[in-house]
Amino acid sequence: MNFNFGVSLKIIKNFFNILFDRKEKNYTNKNEIIKEYIPQDEIKDLIQEDLPFIKAESTFSKNENKYKLPSLELLKTPSKNERNNFKNNENVDPTFIEKILLDFGVNGKIKKISHGPVVTLNEFEPAAGIKVSKIVNLSDDIARNTSSESARISTIPGSNTIGIELPNIQRENVYLSEILNNADFKKKDIKLPIALGKNISGEPIVRDLTSMPHLLIAGTTGSGKSVCINTIILSLLYRHHPDKCKFILIDPKMLELSTYEGVPHLLCPVITEAKKATSVLGWVVKEMESRYRLMTKEGVRNIDGYNLKHKLTMPYIVVVVDEMSDLMLVAGKEIENT
Repeated sequence: MNFNFGVSLKIIKNFFNILFDRKEKNYTNKNEIIKEYIPQDEIKDLIQEDLPFIKAESTFSKNENKYKLPSLELLKTPSKNERNNFKNNENVDPTFIEKILLDFGVNGKIKKISHGPVVTLNEFEPAAGIKVSKIVNLSDDIARNTSSESARISTIPGSNTIGIELPNIQRENVYLSEILNNADFKKKDIKLPIALGKNISGEPIVRDLTSMPHLLIAGTTGSGKSVCINTIILSLLYRHHPDKCKFILIDPKMLELSTYEGVPHLLCPVITEAKKATSVLGWVVKEMESRYRLMTKEGVRNIDGYNLKHKLTMPYIVVVVDEMSDLMLVAGKEIENT
């Protein structure tokens, strides 16, 4: 039998390699092994590459120079005739209300009158010894004697007076320009101001959307849900540049939000398909998680804290969904998961 020394030597080498060399059977992927120490700044840069708001400073400066906030002159303002009609819109004389109450054995005086766009509030101070329940039970009688559709009577918290609300003869139109021109809308403390209308005293109502991140607008048909959505969008468009606030608009019925197509604040075109809506909402969830990771790296709690530390600001992302119920009927499970 011939003995080949070279072949036997190779067999012995392969045996020892299999026995002692375990590099090939490492359970860690080679791409996951960190060979060198990565500085903290480079880690932040790697995270920021996945976020859509990270761009070159030059592109932001160009957009800022091109985009200008819209002027209030584009919005309609109340005419002189409308203002005069509102001044003469007093339904009932205060002394007449006092006389009606006196006929039913309730003595007192009206201390203050607040004129709202729909209702006028009369603050009535009853005489000593008169129960509130006696005045509240006279709501139907007051409505009949004043020829009003209805009358609402209730106590005013923090005051010794009782509120008597009577509807105006004509409803006042609330113009968006009046609210946007108010000093409350221009406050720097309010990050995402939205105009909601006027209160019963006729004063503009402005709230911050950051304090109510999950806002649901509900109501019957014709109650003004679409008007409210449009005022919220316009309020943000009048306040922020495209690099400060971004929009994602979802409109399954293709009626209300399609007019905003082409606005520079949009992250994507207006979405009208349910399948695309679910994928976009899934992306929003991933973006939110990415921002949380980035904020933990920076040691901040919110977007404002991050923007104070960086020149490239992190924009707010506002997602507006019209007819959420229709979207839930088509893709309810997918949306619940997101």
